[in-house]
Amino acid sequence: INSQFYLYCENNLITSVNWNNLTRPLFLYADNNLLTGFDFSDMEYALQIECSNNPISTINTGNYHQLIYLECNNTPVTSIDISGNSGCEIFYARNNPNLTTLILKDAVDVDPDMGDMWDAFYFDNNPTLQYVCVSENRLVMAQNSLNGWGYTNVVLNSYCDFNPGAVFYTVQGTNKLD
Repeated sequence: INSQFYLYCENNLITSVNWNNLTRPLFLYADNNLLTGFDFSDMEYALQIECSNNPISTINTGNYHQLIYLECNNTPVTSIDISGNSGCEIFYARNNPNLTTLILKDAVDVDPDMGDMWDAFYFDNNPTLQYVCVSENRLVMAQNSLNGWGYTNVVLNSYCDFNPGAVFYTVQGTNKLD
């Protein structure tokens, strides 16, 4: 049976995690260590991570799209990108004093039994937060969350990069000045 693998390694001096030869889903509990980031490029299975109180600077899942749970509180992280992880059920990014950017596009599970999981996404008390990107159908919910947490200067959009998140039009022509 290919059941989950639980790794509890809180309160150690661990600086990295190697999951290259993992053969089943991983639940990693690694709070209070010296982790500076994660390499998701070789991960093939579902993943749940608790990594609060680590010196992590950035989290980017890239082409990995099986993240179930991420809790990253009280870190110096500046950017978190979990876009494309549509099965993500729980997300905590709280009390990160350097966090400026959150990319959450297509990263919220809608479970047939539990419903829309947006209510389990928390990113409050991040004083330098400037930009949040979510899917277009999440804009109202995200704005309500931002308002409820007292954010007033955060840009919220569905355009996470130069590829628009919705229908867009281009204008072509020649510009002449007299």
